[in-house]
Amino acid sequence: MIIESHKKELIFDYTHNINFIKSIDANYYVMMNDDLYVKENWLNALIETTKQDEKIGIVGGLYFFPDGKVQHAGGMNRFIFNKFFNLTPKQAGPALYKQRDCPFIQGALQLITKKCIDTIGWYDDQTFSLICSDVEYCFRAWYNNFRVVYQPKCIAVHEEKLSRNRIDPSEEVLKLEHLFKTKYANIYSIVKKSQEEYDNVN
Repeated sequence: MIIESHKKELIFDYTHNINFIKSIDANYYVMMNDDLYVKENWLNALIETTKQDEKIGIVGGLYFFPDGKVQHAGGMNRFIFNKFFNLTPKQAGPALYKQRDCPFIQGALQLITKKCIDTIGWYDDQTFSLICSDVEYCFRAWYNNFRVVYQPKCIAVHEEKLSRNRIDPSEEVLKLEHLFKTKYANIYSIVKKSQEEYDNVN
């Protein structure tokens, strides 16, 4: 499903567009920007990942910039950047193609299970309008005992920000910082423990 704003005079509001589909009943929900181009078998890779463990609530993939450098390979801190950001696959090395649990998946492309949505709800359109709403949603999933997983077999090219207007992220980041220091203060320790348990099994 592609979520987009059709009225040019309106600011692209990712969260409100997502909430338009609340009435749809499905086993999986895919949130995808209209400036993202997926490679073959992307959807199957995401769905098959959820079947590994019923606790997996959100799955995302490996997203490149049009120049071939890495944009997103599973968030590793509270913001969108990670240690692979803007590297070529050769520079990133084999770790780029390893499935792992991660704090968050970029909202440009997320697969969310029905069980996860039924438990934690949808994006928070009261607190976040665009920036950081995807990060907060993944934090909320972890907080409610769901796993968020990076699956590099799902590959896409993302022409970031072509589908929305630029906005000042500072206010949104401050909101996320507050949640990170309070409600979600132990998220990284939870993610680390989950990854260690996954590694021990596999």
